[in-house]
Amino acid sequence: MIGFKSFLTEAASTEKLVHLYHPEEEHFNSGEKGTEHALSTLHEVHKALAGENSSASITTKYDGSPSVVFGRHPQSGKFFVATKSAFNVNPKINYTTADIDRNHGHAPGLASKLKTLLKHGPKIAQGSGIYQGDMMYAKEDVKDEGGKYHFTPNTITYSANKDSEQGKKIAKAKLGLVVHTSYEGSDINSLRANYNPDLSKISEHPDVHLISAQYKEIPQYDSRAQKAFNKHLNAAADIHNNLTEKGYNKIAEHGEHLKSYINQTVRTGKTSSHEGYIDYLNTRKHKAIESVKTDKAKQAKANAWDSLILDANKNKKHIESGLSIGGHIEQAKNVLVKTLSSDVDFEHSINGRKSKPEGYVVTVKNRPLKLVDRKDFSRENLLKVRK
Repeated sequence: MIGFKSFLTEAASTEKLVHLYHPEEEHFNSGEKGTEHALSTLHEVHKALAGENSSASITTKYDGSPSVVFGRHPQSGKFFVATKSAFNVNPKINYTTADIDRNHGHAPGLASKLKTLLKHGPKIAQGSGIYQGDMMYAKEDVKDEGGKYHFTPNTITYSANKDSEQGKKIAKAKLGLVVHTSYEGSDINSLRANYNPDLSKISEHPDVHLISAQYKEIPQYDSRAQKAFNKHLNAAADIHNNLTEKGYNKIAEHGEHLKSYINQTVRTGKTSSHEGYIDYLNTRKHKAIESVKTDKAKQAKANAWDSLILDANKNKKHIESGLSIGGHIEQAKNVLVKTLSSDVDFEHSINGRKSKPEGYVVTVKNRPLKLVDRKDFSRENLLKVRK
């Protein structure tokens, strides 16, 4: 039995969806409460897979691009399209192709996708409502090869047999779209996100291939997988329950550097450690010194980084606890991702290599976390960015 200090009881999040977090980084982001949120969320997924009552809503995370916001403006009732810039202090809202050219003309590919959505989106969003999702393809993006349709909106290539349910929809559609979030509010600035959206106001239309993000069937969750999950989640919970407030404070002080360091280990395939973290800080120190010209500035940089490195060494035990919590949560998460990935609507590949889906989004109390196999998808994505 998992012994958490406590479960989260705060009010559900109402923030707009700009960024999703990994459960293995929640203790860096939100300390003790973040760990509890990660542990309880993963436990709810485990319960769902085991056939028990669960409060988790599970959706498939699609590797689309761009992320789009669209629907009827709550004040004017006019149909609009936008990117996440709809949530800027000064929102970029597009009602016409001229608006798109003015706001996004510097990025022709993005502008073209938004124009496609502006043309065909009203066919499915005839009633009120604002939604967020991912563009998966426009008609010209689809390749017809080997008896299958293929499209690559970002890192993952999605493939479907031409005679499959998805293939038949692709053949007719002008664009493919995944909708994962809905919003409510009297104006754009006050919109509240619902990560388990009611899509009843969205209509079906053959020109728009609506790819459902909702996870449909729970796959077989074998006893070996359940044992591995419990082993790692219990290990993370044990460290969490024995970690002091000072320990969590120190982890938080190093949080952003630790997350950056962990991303480096994802790229290199190395296991995270305190020694590796110190090496990473020393490398960052040398780059920081090289980035300035005067001796005074170089000394100031050196002093700042030396202080950080000294603190990391003094608090080795706490840093190691933070890395261990993240490591066990990640391994527990990967058990769930592997099980969920056994039942999918599309074939997935990265650079010709078979892969799993990008991952899943799990929402508990309207607070979402993303479950991604970082050694599979995230590594390829990070390496792609660096190229």
